[in-house]
Amino acid sequence: MHAPNARRQALCGAKGRKVVVAEHGAPHDCAACIERLAGFEREASEFSLRHFEVRDKKRCDDAEADFTAPEPVVALLRFWLHRAAPDLLARDDVKILDPSAGAGIFGQVLQHLLPRAHLTGIELRGEEERHITKNYTEALIADFEEWAAQRIAERKTYEKQCEDAGVAADPRAFRFDAIPTNPPFSRAFRRDIDKPTKAILRRAWIEVCHDLLVPGGTLVFIGLTQWGQTQEGSELVKAYPPWLQYRFGGRLSFEDHGQTDSREYSGWIWRNLYDKPLELRMEDEADPEWTTANGRQLAVRKWQAGSIPGTYPLPLELFA
Repeated sequence: MHAPNARRQALCGAKGRKVVVAEHGAPHDCAACIERLAGFEREASEFSLRHFEVRDKKRCDDAEADFTAPEPVVALLRFWLHRAAPDLLARDDVKILDPSAGAGIFGQVLQHLLPRAHLTGIELRGEEERHITKNYTEALIADFEEWAAQRIAERKTYEKQCEDAGVAADPRAFRFDAIPTNPPFSRAFRRDIDKPTKAILRRAWIEVCHDLLVPGGTLVFIGLTQWGQTQEGSELVKAYPPWLQYRFGGRLSFEDHGQTDSREYSGWIWRNLYDKPLELRMEDEADPEWTTANGRQLAVRKWQAGSIPGTYPLPLELFA
């Protein structure tokens, strides 16, 4: 559904003109926009005007909702699968969680790369429900942190029941094999700290997601390439040292203005398999180390107004 106060503008950016989605009629008669519409039609045979959508900017900003173009998602997930999780390709019982689904581009790509996997997508904003329902096996409109707290509590209750009954708990119960997403950076890579007492008021998603992974499972976040250089970031790096860093080939764009971001981004990959418990990792004087890969230059790193990733069919040649 479209947000009630969705901002509509011409694809060409002309003031006073509107690009009108299917529910509201036909687009305006600008030749450049008509050509753009025709171009999208050619890229995907099932594409039509009903896929042209806009979102309320304030709602997206409040939720830190950024939309990632399909090409970088395909590049990152292919790298992750072949370098960090090749065993998932041959399994029928794979469970994957996307805690920041947006319109569902990660789920849409994973349907091609892991067609037998059970995909769970969680999104805060209700306007994405009809899209994530198509792009995930299980789609939820929910606050991820609240959902995760309940899920972890249910797992602990289950493990206690197994312990009391004298039976082994299933290590995969209430957990996922992988968690790939483009998360809200302020919540994924940062904690909320009470400065006077230094008490942790809210854990970073990096920490929460580790509690949702099976032993040996992988976490894949898009984040800033320079993450980990601040005092707070370095503490999280020490607690949860990444396993791999995939530097995107070229700067990305997460908004519909068609301009790439001035900052550089990487895919950060963790493996939930550490040789020391958390307490000892924090006391370790050795500097964390990981492997970095430089991705090939991507021909397409941005998306255009009206073509929100996850809302329209992907061309099969993207996976060739």
